[in-house]
Amino acid sequence: MIYPSHLQIVYDSHMCLHQKSGDVTEFDQDLKDFCDRLLFHMKRARGLGLAAPQVKTMRRIFVTNQKPCIWINPVISKYTGSTFFQEGCLSYPHVYFKIKRYRKIVVDYFDVDGTAQQKKLDGKKGMLSVVVQHEIDHLNGITFMDLYKEASNAASKNT
Repeated sequence: MIYPSHLQIVYDSHMCLHQKSGDVTEFDQDLKDFCDRLLFHMKRARGLGLAAPQVKTMRRIFVTNQKPCIWINPVISKYTGSTFFQEGCLSYPHVYFKIKRYRKIVVDYFDVDGTAQQKKLDGKKGMLSVVVQHEIDHLNGITFMDLYKEASNAASKNT
């Protein structure tokens, strides 16, 4: 796949934010270069994470600022508990909502070289668990705005 050389974060109702991304199948220099650009844009925007669909690239890739890490074709293989966390999003500037997330997760993914990895994350020990879940949602065409609206609608039906 040829990845875009110029990246720009999309906002609000852009169609890329509401479509499911395809798997990465080739681990090559183009992928590495794209991931470097994605990391650069995340840092420049002062984000905690940035997913490929947020820059109009429909592949299952995201980056996080903790250590920094590149996550390719991630899957949450285990989860337990729940927590609420105040979240924001680079695609929804200056908007913050409390979102319900799993407290502990296990994520299987590939690094930029195509090597299988696994991380166990605990939301009680840091934000990375929440950030990873937020970015995986982007890969599945789900935004935190969608989750907030869904929770608000469910709450209004119960009152």
